[in-house]
Amino acid sequence: MSFLEKLGFSLLICLYVSLVTGQHADSIFENQLYFKLINYDVLSKNDWQIIDEEPNDVPVSVFPFSSFFDSINILNIEQPFGKSKKAMSLYTTFRLKLRLEKNELKAVIRELNNQEEVEYAEPVYKDHEVYLPNDPSYSSCWHLPKIQADLAWDLGVGDGNIVVSIVDDAITINHPDLQGVIWNNPGEIPNNGIDDDNNGYIDDIHGWDTFTDDNDPSPHSNTSAWAHGTHCAGIAGAHTNNNLGISAIGHGISLMAVKTADNSGSVNQTWDGVYYSIVSGADVINCSWTSGSYSQTNNNIIQFGIYSECIIVAAAGNSNVNLSTHPKYPACYNGVICVANTNSSDTKASSSNYGTRIDVSAPGSSILSTIPYNGYDTKTGTSMSSPMVAGLLGLMKSYAPSATNEQLISCLKKSADEIDVINPTYSGLLGSGRINAYKALNCLSPPTSDFNILVQDSCNGKVYFSSASINFPDYWEWDLNNDGIIDDTSENVLAVFNQSGDYTTSLTVGNAFGVDTKELTNAFTIQLNPAPDIGNLYICHGEQAQLEVDDYENLNWYKNENDLESIYTGPDISLGQLTKDTSLFVSNFTDTSCWNSGMTTFSNSGTNSNTYSYLVFDVYQDLIVQSVEVKAVGIQDREVIILDSNDNLIYAKVFSFSQDGIVSLSLTQHFHQATIIKLG
Repeated sequence: MSFLEKLGFSLLICLYVSLVTGQHADSIFENQLYFKLINYDVLSKNDWQIIDEEPNDVPVSVFPFSSFFDSINILNIEQPFGKSKKAMSLYTTFRLKLRLEKNELKAVIRELNNQEEVEYAEPVYKDHEVYLPNDPSYSSCWHLPKIQADLAWDLGVGDGNIVVSIVDDAITINHPDLQGVIWNNPGEIPNNGIDDDNNGYIDDIHGWDTFTDDNDPSPHSNTSAWAHGTHCAGIAGAHTNNNLGISAIGHGISLMAVKTADNSGSVNQTWDGVYYSIVSGADVINCSWTSGSYSQTNNNIIQFGIYSECIIVAAAGNSNVNLSTHPKYPACYNGVICVANTNSSDTKASSSNYGTRIDVSAPGSSILSTIPYNGYDTKTGTSMSSPMVAGLLGLMKSYAPSATNEQLISCLKKSADEIDVINPTYSGLLGSGRINAYKALNCLSPPTSDFNILVQDSCNGKVYFSSASINFPDYWEWDLNNDGIIDDTSENVLAVFNQSGDYTTSLTVGNAFGVDTKELTNAFTIQLNPAPDIGNLYICHGEQAQLEVDDYENLNWYKNENDLESIYTGPDISLGQLTKDTSLFVSNFTDTSCWNSGMTTFSNSGTNSNTYSYLVFDVYQDLIVQSVEVKAVGIQDREVIILDSNDNLIYAKVFSFSQDGIVSLSLTQHFHQATIIKLG
């Protein structure tokens, strides 16, 4: 007995090249948009005369798509750039103001972009002054631009209701650059001898002295022995933009002053100070001091603080040791934010401790800040790094007061700038990286969806989608072909399309603070040549089949239509015994040497440090890096290294440079598909 065995074939020949790059959105006017006509002739001369007569109140009726305008709530149409026809692209641009519900603007823009007379429609973006405080010593605070504090302040400044406690030797509460931001206990009536807020401390207006058990946290004398706490306080939250002294990352937060030193200036009542800060309602507690001994009682205080919704930050210590083998406390208690020290080059300070227990790193070398009683000086150590993180957390909580402490800490870490490449000896031992205030605040904002699409000339039908969304989304939902079905939830997607046509793609991203969707109409085009007419093959049940295809020397054979991995490569294929209807799929196999994968030029894309210069680029498919051009200054040996996305070393070679100038180095190194390659 025999029956018909069917073998079907489809051949993907080529794809039309389409590269779509999205634009990052800034904050926008929710009820305004620009639209530009495709050319001047879209409107009649009479229409343009009407516009010239009333450029600030253009009637809807002059536009050929007026019926759409009639369907939405328009407040005003104006021609803002109509003074001169010399700039025709501006002359034909209009600004539309509407009365809209939140998030309706995107739909209006999308519909306008579908009008054949409209070249483009887009939001009206808001501009912001680049904020720089007027403090005369701001320029001496190198650490603030390093952590992008100025950009963070464009988004928001500190709130005086957010309290950062400085538990230290003492704090000069009357320092001219601190007195305006020292905490005032809202629950206490000054000098009435009564514990009005029932926290166990009488008349604690600005803080407490745990050594003498009174309400004066100021230092005993104006000596270096009493400068530590005042210096830490200034780093976290000195009065900023008061036209005096320095600026501080906290910029407006309140500072709770807690003195813990004995009469010689040595701290010895620190844990009483942490406890005081907890019961007095501090949001963040800074501990710029360490001990090499674990205490169950002290750990209980830490856990009480975390339970009471305090964030506790501590210095890692300055012994240049690994905390895994030489733990320091409170930095190594569970739940404490442990901070290492970096310098202006983002390298680990030589004295700073390190290890897997580090949460983040922060500038702590030659930091200018306040000292008793009205002075300023620079100090170095993790003691300086810790209050910088505490002040940033205060700024973050000011910006997102409804965020949980877990969300604040998560954003603090995930927004840090990666510095492992600059510190290869300490890779993985400096926490999540060096803090970045601007990114940290963005992390506490709803994400903005954006994506890139890469379609190359190929025969395998692959299309690459990569998210370019900002503000740290936690999830991604791709609808690649506008069918309302979520096709993938990865950040970056490789997909295969086997139908010709124009495709609309959307990406929805979200985090704990909101959701955003970007849809791109006609995002890319697929143009497939017809499959070859191979015909059916008739064999008997249980027989073997030998498939041969004329005119095609290089073919990839696939078991399933959308498979990415072929089962065989060649002009023919032998099948085993067939006992059921069978389909195979085939595509033309081409030399990938013509592909441009990732970036093609790196003119302004390198990242430099005092130690390394390196490039970061995406690899969308297997490729061979044949050479790299290096601009060299100085005759010497240099090592070229290549790291994968996890900073694993996959290539290293030392090259001798015998001349200055641009030198081409032969690598001939094969890379498999990866997310990121770092070439340094």
